[in-house]
Parts: sequence; C-alpha cells; structure tokens
Amino acid sequence: MEQVRVLAFNFPEELKAVEAGLLSRPPFVEDAVSRAVDLLRRLEETPYRLSILNMPGDGLEFKQILPIVRDPRMPCSKGAILLLTPEDRVEEHRAYLQKGLNAVLPRTACPDVVEMEIARQVEVAPRVSTRVMLRLKARIQAKDAMILCQTANLSSSGLFLVHKTQLPVGTVFSFELMLPGARTPIAGEARVVRHATFIKEKYEGMGAVFIALPPEGQKILDEFVARQRPSGGA
Repeated sequence: MEQVRVLAFNFPEELKAVEAGLLSRPPFVEDAVSRAVDLLRRLEETPYRLSILNMPGDGLEFKQILPIVRDPRMPCSKGAILLLTPEDRVEEHRAYLQKGLNAVLPRTACPDVVEMEIARQVEVAPRVSTRVMLRLKARIQAKDAMILCQTANLSSSGLFLVHKTQLPVGTVFSFELMLPGARTPIAGEARVVRHATFIKEKYEGMGAVFIALPPEGQKILDEFVARQRPSGGA
C-alpha cells in the first residue's frame, strides 16, 4: 500500500482523536509541527499529499503561506491543502477555494467530519457509517463492566460507540465486533479518545481507536470497510 504523507501544522487539541485514529494508521505517515520555521522547512523538503494547516498560528496567516505552498518549485505544490480556522473566519477563507485551497473547516468541527474530509482529499477509503452490534468489556477502577452497545461509525482505525454510559478518556478496553455477514466476531483492544453529546453531535457516546487487532481481524475489517465505500470514489 502506497504511503500517504501528511503535514499537520499547529493541530488543534480538540482534534487529537484524528491524529490518534486515522492519521496514526497505514497508509498515513504524519509529520506534525507547531512552529512556523519548521512548517516552512518541511514544505521545502517533502512532497506531501496533504497539508493540514490550523491558521492563524505562530504568527502566520493563511494568505501568507498559500503562495509558498503553491510555488511550482516546492515539492508539495500539487498536494491538497485542508485549512482549519476559527469558526468566525471560515467564510473569509472560502474565497481561497478557487485559488489553491482545497477545503476549509472550522477548527471546532467534530473529528468524524475532519476524518471524512481528509479521506476525500487523498482518496483513501473514509470511515464507514454503519451500525453493528458490539460486545464491549472494559476494566474501570478494578471492576469489570460489560456493556452491549452499537457503533455509529466504523473504520479500519477505530469506531464510535453509541451509549449513554461513557468510559473515561484513555480507558483501554477489549471488544468483540460482529460484522454483518460474518461467522465469527473480530476481537481486539481499543482506547477511548473522545466523548460526544447529542447536543453537539447527532449521537451520544465515545470515540475509540484500535490499539491491538490480530492481522486476520484487521484484514477482515479492511475488506469490510472497502466494500462499504460508495462506487465512483469519494
């Protein structure tokens, strides 16, 4: 599988679930920087498929960096650019969509929305929106708790669990996931990386990334995700 090199500048803390999830697994290879000087150096050295820029940041405005990225002499000039910016500046930056910017989102967007846009820009199979039964076992404060819940979103790197009972962020749990049409469940371990409420998103529950999945289970999951991808690309 061909690597997808991604440059992330000044990535928002609220979206760290994207780095811990989608961007942490193949085919993605992420370079994360927070200083303007490091951003410029990386842009000069590497042909990134996607640059995710959270701006303004470290004294830089997007209008200053755009002509640098799109300079034909730069190795990343043909790569996609996803801009994350304050919500009250999204409309202002839409003017650049016909001038070298590929997509703009508020930096307060939920991780699932950001992941879908990343997948669209680099033409990698996005997170599948599906609902399957999940048997979840977690250890909390030295006591075992068994939870039966559903998934709202599923990808090769993680899933979103729909349930009012939320495990603390950072909790590692074992799970069994029965995919539609499968004869045996996929078993592994995952870590909770975020919570969601119905007020902010259409589901109440928690997002988790896989941290241990046997090769055969990963293969089955990857094939399932690929089959769910709409025909005709993104």
